[in-house]
Amino acid sequence: MFAKTLVVLLSLASALGAPTTTQSTGHSALDNFKALVRKQITALWARVDTDHDGHFEKNDMHHILDDYDDDKNGQVSNAEFVHHFAASNPDLNVIAKGLFLEFDMDHDGEITYTDLDLYYQKIDTNDNGHVEESEFVHYFTEIFTILFVIQLNQQATTTAIVHPAAVGK
Repeated sequence: MFAKTLVVLLSLASALGAPTTTQSTGHSALDNFKALVRKQITALWARVDTDHDGHFEKNDMHHILDDYDDDKNGQVSNAEFVHHFAASNPDLNVIAKGLFLEFDMDHDGEITYTDLDLYYQKIDTNDNGHVEESEFVHYFTEIFTILFVIQLNQQATTTAIVHPAAVGK
């Protein structure tokens, strides 16, 4: 399923102007894209497995809220989430905004412990009360792939709008 989704998304990326041919490094855009997604998921896993026990537990989800809640009001706003998630790389703003929407399960504009508990149930695909690394990787590979393509779309649209050749037409 993921491979089919990725092919469709890469076709969309190609239509939007993203390169899909072999790069000078000898890797295809697909290989580079998959490596980028893997890198981001590995970084996310390291960030959320806060007790480093190799399991993603509900209390690990709660650490996200604790770490990102700057004003300590028990909620994480969109601005707080984007600020922390994309702090090291502003290019991740679109992805951060998409993840915020994923985590905000009740769509009230804030992430709370209740939202995170509901989200945890969503990614526990085998319903055993624990999120194994394989469930985590599978779920976030799909989410990150979609968000990266949305980001590519936004970049292609922005580039097309401000491209000097387009101004004279």
